[in-house]
Amino acid sequence: MLTHGSRQPRSWLIFDVSLKAMRRLSSTDTRLLKRFLPNAMLVVAVGAIISAAAWMVHSERFSREATFAAVALMTVAVFLRANYADTVDEVWDDGDTLVVTSGAVKLRIPLSTVRQVTASTLRNPPEITLTFHSTTPFGTEIRFIADPDTMRSLSPHSTICDDLRRRVSNPENG
Repeated sequence: MLTHGSRQPRSWLIFDVSLKAMRRLSSTDTRLLKRFLPNAMLVVAVGAIISAAAWMVHSERFSREATFAAVALMTVAVFLRANYADTVDEVWDDGDTLVVTSGAVKLRIPLSTVRQVTASTLRNPPEITLTFHSTTPFGTEIRFIADPDTMRSLSPHSTICDDLRRRVSNPENG
């Protein structure tokens, strides 16, 4: 029993009403990959473009290397932003429901509304897509980056995806 002023164990990050610990399914790095890294790369790319342009004007000659570096940085920033823009921030497993957070929107989604669970093995950790029977505030599907701490090895195979598939295919969800 937790009382006012008692310390909670650090492994329990989020609780439901019954104080049952929920399991995190999404990576803690999602916000970094979704928001910080693309914006930081964009700032560096714009700085590189301005620096390259100023250097070329000052030296009165064109530099392919400076132009290539600036364009490469811009390409990486755009790729990161496009690749991770539509992933949700957090997904927590709460038994027969998933708690999904994206920005300021937090939603409890019953597993019974999930139609299909797929995982992209082209990434490590994999990106898991949940497709729903009907539209949610996040759309008909959500994508999230799987928590790499739950992976068995360095392969992109995810135990999270296997567990969710098993529970979605089971009529009792669990």
